[in-house]
Amino acid sequence: MRRQKRNDPNRVFNEQFKGNIERATNKIGRSADQEIHQSVKIRMG
Repeated sequence: MRRQKRNDPNRVFNEQFKGNIERATNKIGRSADQEIHQSVKIRMG
């Protein structure tokens, strides 16, 4: 068996996948924050 190269496809894919999850969770967090701010504004009048 040959040793795998540093940039084997699985590792690259995993890095991209992790990055996508981080971006998605950031997006979800931001939109949730906005919704909370809006509902607080409505309640405060």
